[in-house]
This record gives sequence, structure tokens and C-alpha cells, in this order.
Amino acid sequence: MQKYVDMIHETIKGRGKPKYYCRQRKGVVKVRYLVYLFGCALLVGGGAVCSVTPAGIRLDVANLLSLLDYTTLAFLLIACLLVLLGNNSFRAFGWAIRAMFQEKKPSAARALESYLAYRQVAIGSLLAGGAGSLLSLIKMMHSLGGGNLEELGIALNVACLSLGYAIFLNLLLLPVGFLLRKTLGEIEQADKVDQAAGTISVRRKRRRAG
Repeated sequence: MQKYVDMIHETIKGRGKPKYYCRQRKGVVKVRYLVYLFGCALLVGGGAVCSVTPAGIRLDVANLLSLLDYTTLAFLLIACLLVLLGNNSFRAFGWAIRAMFQEKKPSAARALESYLAYRQVAIGSLLAGGAGSLLSLIKMMHSLGGGNLEELGIALNVACLSLGYAIFLNLLLLPVGFLLRKTLGEIEQADKVDQAAGTISVRRKRRRAG
């Protein structure tokens, strides 16, 4: 509470906007995000390559190919593009990605629009991944009657990859959503400080005039 009051008094004395508007983001944020992306890729790739056997941990690069399904990936990406197209949020989603690499924080309107675009992609990808998994499981159920184990294995692999790609995409975009949500909270707090500072200034002027 005392910190909030101090911000109000600083705003009145400075006769300007709170520190939020002139505060610059440090360049280390973009480096941390790049390290985060590399770490996620390394974690998933390492999990696919490493396998535990009775003899110990074995590395098999060929297992990495089992995670690649371009048809499933295209299905997920097309679904995300359709969500952005339906809501006309291509530019806003680009702002959301660029927010991780810009020094200056975005404005309130741009931050809100970018956050909504991020939510659209996050929710749309999970829904598309879930739909792909259900379709693959239904196909797998039909394959049980014919006794074709090859088709059964392919359908099960696609079902897992559909949801796996969606979760991985949300994992990559998670810092973007957190940053935009934090920015919106700071903007809201700064607006409250502005309103309170304006109210106190008006009261002081009235007292002096009275």
C-alpha cells in the first residue's frame, strides 16, 4: 500500500506519466527466450533419442524420425492459421512474438490485442490437436476389426503426435503469454496511479482556491 502511495506522489511531483511508460526492458529478455526455445527443443529431442534399456541408457538418433509427421503438423498449423484468419489477428500475433525481442514495452491497446491473439493460437492449437487425436483413435478402432497391426500402429502414432504437437507449441509460446499478461497488469496499475494522482491534484487545487 505504501509503495502505491509513493508512486502516486512521484507521479504528481514529476507531472508526467509513471515510471512504467519510460522504463525500458533489458536486452537479456530476448536472450533468455532464445535459450528457452533451445532448451525446449533439446529436451524434447533428447527425450526421443534417449532410451532406457537393461544395459543402460542408449542413444538412437533414428527414434527422432518417429516424432516427424508433416501431415499432422500441417493440420495443426493450418488450424491455427484459420483461427487467426477468422479473427483477423495475424498482425496482432506478430506483435505478440515481437514483444519478446523489443526493448520498449507495447502500448495498452497493442498488448491487449496481442494477448488475445496469443490466446486464440493457444486454444485453437489444443482444440485442433484434440480433434486430430480423436479422429486417429476412431480410425484405430476401425482397424481393430481387420486385424491390421500396421494401420493400428500408424493411427496410434498420429493420435499421440496430434496432441503432442499442440502441447509443444503451447510450451514454446508460454513465455509470450506470461509477458503480455504481466504487461497488461502493469498498465492497469499505472492507469490506477494516474487516476489517483489526478484526483489528488484536483483536490489540492480546490483547497488552494478555497
